[in-house]
Amino acid sequence: MHLKCKSTSLTYKILFDEANGDSMRHILVVNSGSLLEQGLARLLAGKDGLDVLSIDFISEEALVEYSVSVFPDVLIVNRVASVNLAKLLGLLAGIPALGHLQVLAVGVDSNMIDVYENRQIYELHARDFYGFLQGVPIN
Repeated sequence: MHLKCKSTSLTYKILFDEANGDSMRHILVVNSGSLLEQGLARLLAGKDGLDVLSIDFISEEALVEYSVSVFPDVLIVNRVASVNLAKLLGLLAGIPALGHLQVLAVGVDSNMIDVYENRQIYELHARDFYGFLQGVPIN
């Protein structure tokens, strides 16, 4: 299958290399054309300890294929955008290499962020967002 996703120019990519002791949290922001995703990518790209990559959304299948190639720790999607979250989670569940992946569904309609991890869902308050991305345990 040909990969149809493309990176936006505002972020950069550093591939995850656990063997070299890479301690960066690798974040993939799915851009479906809203200001929310573009703002998140730009905001997070300037934070220490975070490696941020933004990708334009084409399809759930292309997104999963791209995720396999860049191996992010966190995938951020807009919960009201064109991404079919149920389909995406179903596709991701079939890829053991992405079993570590945390999917965050954000939106402008709430201060809560839905976190999908290991076939479980929980909510994260917006005030805890940056700490969560840095891998800080949330109480």
